[in-house]
Amino acid sequence: MKIKVLLISIFLLTLLGIFGGKLGLSVIPESWGGGFFSSPIAHIAIKAEPVHPEPITQLSIATDSSNKLLKGVTDVFITNTMIATWLAILILIVFAWLVNKNKNPIPNRVQGLAEIVIEFFITLIGGIVGANKVKQFLPLVMTIFLFIVIANWMGILPGYGTIGWIETPEIIKHHMSHDSHDSDSHADDHHDDYSEYDHIKLAKFTKSGPIYAQPFGSEKENEKITLSCGLNPECPKEDGVQAGRLSPYLRSANTDVNTTLAIAIVAMIMIHWWGLRTLGTFGHIGKFINFKEGPAGFVVGLIEAISELARLISFTFRLFGNIFAGEVLLIVVAFLLPLTGILVFLFLEVFVGVVQAFIFSILTLVFAATATTAHGADEH
Repeated sequence: MKIKVLLISIFLLTLLGIFGGKLGLSVIPESWGGGFFSSPIAHIAIKAEPVHPEPITQLSIATDSSNKLLKGVTDVFITNTMIATWLAILILIVFAWLVNKNKNPIPNRVQGLAEIVIEFFITLIGGIVGANKVKQFLPLVMTIFLFIVIANWMGILPGYGTIGWIETPEIIKHHMSHDSHDSDSHADDHHDDYSEYDHIKLAKFTKSGPIYAQPFGSEKENEKITLSCGLNPECPKEDGVQAGRLSPYLRSANTDVNTTLAIAIVAMIMIHWWGLRTLGTFGHIGKFINFKEGPAGFVVGLIEAISELARLISFTFRLFGNIFAGEVLLIVVAFLLPLTGILVFLFLEVFVGVVQAFIFSILTLVFAATATTAHGADEH
């Protein structure tokens, strides 16, 4: 009986989402109330968004504010992916503390979960590179996996991408002029001409108490606001309504190419460090600069060196592309089919988050095993 009620409820919510979402406008005319749940599709940006309109302009320790190192970290923005990265690291630290807080011969749930993960990676690494190299590779491989999977899963939590501050039309225009390479000192001479911004649509936020929220039905044609209207002081303004663009406080860390690049750089540095320690300087570098085997050996070494750069690029964009595409997919599905349409894709993102973390960590392990094996070792 409970299952039937659940299925009927899901079916009714799905129908409500179809008629109330953007798809409903093709079935029920807007004048009849079609698309009453629809709202402008969320702003999608590849670049991580700042969590404050102004950058850090001053940073000092004690009374020393003239330090060159401190000046070098000013005029930078704290981005939402930075905060998500710090939160993922904090969760891992708390988890490690809870595991080590009360270690018992009979493990509790937290300790048992940690032992399952560690045992899985010990068995996996031992099966690929041998039991004698488990201690060498385990810390990095498992850390990469845990960080990526936690960061990916946190990205689908409520609040990610939906709670933030509103970029006003003036801030958006400033960012556009700042990012434009062809802007010059004469850009402000025509500050009263806003026609060039007619194609840029802004969301409409309605004030409700101390916060602004995006109301249902604001996707309708008569509710749309352009950037040119937002900038023009002569354009009619509604009381309690703010036109702008949502800049979220939290965004999945791995949707920022800088985060995935940083992980890839750490992985590749450690891979080559292990290669240098295991084979020696000349043994490891000899894989890439090889004059002993003639022109053919030199070309093969050059190809090996290029492949190392390709691995770094592949590491970076495989993870970034999959996670960023997943976030875009969730936004589009929520736009087209609200309520229940997004549920299936949320479960898919949970699965994809684990798969991408596993692929990244296993490739790190395989490349490390290759880097610590001398050429010709299989022949002997």
